[in-house]
Amino acid sequence: MRKKKPSPFGVEVTTVRTEQMDKDWRELRTVLAHRITLCLPDGGSLYGGLKALAPSRWEGEDAYYWKYKIYNISALWVIFDLLARILDLPCWDDKETIPLYWGMGNEKFLEKAKLFLPEINQRSLNLAMPKPFAMSLEALESRTKRGMQLRFHSHEIGKITNKAMISYLRHHYTPYDYLWQTAKMSREDAQTACNDLIRSDHEFLWENA
Repeated sequence: MRKKKPSPFGVEVTTVRTEQMDKDWRELRTVLAHRITLCLPDGGSLYGGLKALAPSRWEGEDAYYWKYKIYNISALWVIFDLLARILDLPCWDDKETIPLYWGMGNEKFLEKAKLFLPEINQRSLNLAMPKPFAMSLEALESRTKRGMQLRFHSHEIGKITNKAMISYLRHHYTPYDYLWQTAKMSREDAQTACNDLIRSDHEFLWENA
């Protein structure tokens, strides 16, 4: 009897670009997200450590993925941290190598990956969560409004409040969603930690927030 051919396995990191029209149907936006796809080796299972990471599943395929609309250096932190946790899964114990396809971001991101992948492989990664880069109030108001226009009509938005800008930074420039969705922290602790990251360079947002 012929042996069953092994299924492909490994991890893929990609930047996904989608087109989305704003709610007022005035502008077609390019929306970026970063996706980590995992194909388990034969005998791999969703249960145990992988289930705790709460991945989505490709319909009809034995592959799982995580997708985050997070920008700047925080995107790399999330990917590196998730890769380290994926490599700790017991399904790799009998594998000499784990294929990784890197298709994310630009050359700068690729160089960062080359720098930190050895630490991930050696299970010695210890990166502090990065602060979001500092933005002026005007730039932050503009980015927050543009983000909201993908979900709300202009007449529904009103004044861009400090609370809205804090929320925008927390969701798109810190690891907040990743931290609580993959059970690395509770949702409350993740919010506190990421608010502290934001506050370090955006103290003005807590005035009358």
